[in-house]
Amino acid sequence: MSWIRKYKSTLILLAILGIHIFFRFYQLKERASFGWDQIDNAWAAYRILVDHNYPLQGMMAKLNSGITIGPLYYYYISIFYFFTNLHPIASPIIAGASSIINFFVLYIIIKKIFGKKTAYVALLINAVGFQSIIADRLQWPVNFIPTLGLLIFYFLYEVLNKKIRYIPLLAFAVGLSFHIHFTSIFYPIIIFLTLPWWPKTKQACIYVVASSFLFIAMVMPTILTFWTNKAGASNALSYGTSYYHGFHVRRFMQLSHDAFIQFQFILEFRFFRPLVFLIYPLFIFLYRVKTGVWNIRLMYLIFLWIFVPWIVFTVYSGEITDYYFSMNRYVALGIISYITVWFFEKNMTTKVIVCFFWVYYGFIGIRTFFLQMPTHDMQKKEDSVKNIISAGQHIQFVEGSGESYMYSAFTKK
Repeated sequence: MSWIRKYKSTLILLAILGIHIFFRFYQLKERASFGWDQIDNAWAAYRILVDHNYPLQGMMAKLNSGITIGPLYYYYISIFYFFTNLHPIASPIIAGASSIINFFVLYIIIKKIFGKKTAYVALLINAVGFQSIIADRLQWPVNFIPTLGLLIFYFLYEVLNKKIRYIPLLAFAVGLSFHIHFTSIFYPIIIFLTLPWWPKTKQACIYVVASSFLFIAMVMPTILTFWTNKAGASNALSYGTSYYHGFHVRRFMQLSHDAFIQFQFILEFRFFRPLVFLIYPLFIFLYRVKTGVWNIRLMYLIFLWIFVPWIVFTVYSGEITDYYFSMNRYVALGIISYITVWFFEKNMTTKVIVCFFWVYYGFIGIRTFFLQMPTHDMQKKEDSVKNIISAGQHIQFVEGSGESYMYSAFTKK
């Protein structure tokens, strides 16, 4: 049994990874969703692989806004479509593979910030939580918002602790985020609000200048797109001015729960809804009790991760979706996991309560997952298309139609 003790950490990690993978790949095709965004991505991969059309812009960030994200996500998914010969089964495979990437990023960063025990708890909660499972099984760029949000959080935290070698990593991660979602605009604002804590040395200035070129290189496809497409740039500017309505206290209060919605996303149970506002203050108190320090930089960063999106969307009058706040999901997960570990280590009574709650949480999540019947949506569309091809009939191109894409993929020469 000595080898078990020697490799205990690795075995725990592999066990949680096994649970995570099972719920992301179980009945992969039967439960796969192939909707508008997935079809758009599939066509982008098709154009890259078949037509050799290499885009400089990605998906539309907001419909009719003229704002697009960078194209790197299209090239990422093209790898999977290449190995599946353009079959749409690539879509749920991409979602599962992306969740595994997120798994390891979550483990590494939470471990560095809060410790190994907190990282294990975070992984386990994420592995069995019903909302997390469903989110991880849907393929689109949004899958990477929490991951990049956590990476940027950690890199910026290290920079504030005078570790200037993290400045290029921060620049790269922020640049990469502009290939994922338009909510990346929050990061430059957050960085600006942390500048007083940045190291002020000659070497740090050199790192900042060099990293600025790295960031520009990352967003260059978007810059070139706006430069060559004056109409798109004009539409984007018009969209921004049209939906800006200034700061109003009433709107600010209306979005209060949305600002903390990622805590609700993780905890799921309805009775936590009015309590989500208390989790951040509770974390500050428990962190101070356990470590004996306030760690102002860490607390300030968490504050910014919650309040910057809240304030920005307060002045925005357009439609808001819950995943617009998902940059702080893994930060919220780390906080909840830290609180869990704190109470677990307190005494036997709290240990029993914590174990009971999370076992019940896992039971409900797993039970709900298995009660959700597979839609067989992808298989039905595939069977329909193959029958049409066998009958010698054609399917015309229709934007957003899964059958239209499958027909082109299955009949390509």
